[in-house]
Amino acid sequence: MWRHAAVERLRKLQEANALLAEQEEALDRLRNDLAGERERAEWLWGQMEMFQRAARERLELLERMAEQARGD
Repeated sequence: MWRHAAVERLRKLQEANALLAEQEEALDRLRNDLAGERERAEWLWGQMEMFQRAARERLELLERMAEQARGD
């Protein structure tokens, strides 16, 4: 009887370990996905800053041209 109980507990431990291994793999995939998303977000942020800078420069240029056209 005790042998059956021990075998059953061992089986349950093996199942629990298998589930834990699957969860660890899923967590690793999630971490990798999140790292990729972070890299993309940082790249997009850099692109946004570049476009903002270009827009400010264009606006300044247009303002100078408008001042020159008015004869200021």
